[in-house]
Amino acid sequence: MPWRFWRTAVDQLLASVDLAVVDLSGYTDAHEGTQHELQRIVDRFPIERTVLLADPSSNVKFLVDRIHVMWSAMSEGSPNSTPATGRVAILVVTDRIARSTSTNSDGSTSTQVRLVSDRNQTRRLATLAQSRLAS
Repeated sequence: MPWRFWRTAVDQLLASVDLAVVDLSGYTDAHEGTQHELQRIVDRFPIERTVLLADPSSNVKFLVDRIHVMWSAMSEGSPNSTPATGRVAILVVTDRIARSTSTNSDGSTSTQVRLVSDRNQTRRLATLAQSRLAS
């Protein structure tokens, strides 16, 4: 089954990286894969070396609630299970999706979807990631 390989791959990646960045943009309870990845981070990876991303349309309250639920279901032996100063999950709202519609010469319409970056926010995120790795 392909999902078994993917679940194993998540664990192998977490065992070999210095920083985990998870994009939670559009995440809902229906996204079981994202839920699994986030739970594995809580269970196996130091949260202080994690950056969670969202976009301006994300329901931040929902995301925070889900993180709390996963934190309360943390597996025994997690690196996050011991008290530590500054153990905080960082959730950063980043780029946004822009949609534009145009009318073609034949009268049909087409919609373009693109990611719009906020350069200042991206630089802040890079600095944040660097400082998380340094600590």
